[in-house]
Amino acid sequence: VNLHHDLGSLGSAVNYDAILRQMKIMKSMGVNACRTSHNPPAPEILQVADQLGIVLIVEAFDCWQSGKTFFDYARFFDENSDTDIKEMVNAAKNSPSVIMWSIGNEIWNPVAAVAQRLVDAIKSIDITRPIVWGSDGYRSIPSDNSVYHNILLMLDGLGLNYNTASSVDTLHAKYPDKFIFESESSSSTSTRGIYQEPNNLNTGENYTPGSMGASSYDNNMASWTMPGEYGLKKDRNRKFFIGEFLWSG
Repeated sequence: VNLHHDLGSLGSAVNYDAILRQMKIMKSMGVNACRTSHNPPAPEILQVADQLGIVLIVEAFDCWQSGKTFFDYARFFDENSDTDIKEMVNAAKNSPSVIMWSIGNEIWNPVAAVAQRLVDAIKSIDITRPIVWGSDGYRSIPSDNSVYHNILLMLDGLGLNYNTASSVDTLHAKYPDKFIFESESSSSTSTRGIYQEPNNLNTGENYTPGSMGASSYDNNMASWTMPGEYGLKKDRNRKFFIGEFLWSG
């Protein structure tokens, strides 16, 4: 599952008991792996993951040089990214729950030289764990010498955000030495106790006064994705596919 760092309505201040409660709920629902979307985790998250036996993809950035919001990390990326990603690795490298490092999520205008710099920074500290990124840039197959192709060659594996099954097969055929997983899947929404139109693939939100809500039949989702059942079958039917991280916990 993907988990942001904000603990819902509690905000971003770290609260050990709240993290433990959240992770226990996730585990009770079948979660065995968590992606720290899209920031380095607090030490308390590492501690809880170690305690509960939940493995982690530790992720560094939600943007590089091109920002997604006006005041985001892009303002500091060139100056601080090397130091910050090394600090991330040093802080988490001794945690047995950490199984991968991620250099970014859905990076706008990625640059191969920047990716190489981040990979090198991680490897200067830890050469034992695979390095990946989560990307929506592989829904069509990258051409040779494109930036997405060149960055993938630097990585050990690839996290896909909302890819179709056919695109996964084509990617595996082109890059058979790279392990593939779904870094974000489903992106469905639901309202507890609301069940609408089970025969419809995507119902959309109901804005009727007094009946507002989203269907809990796994048939209300974002325009760019597929139902959770689709993702599970995509994973189940491909031995080379190592799993999926539901969006979101």
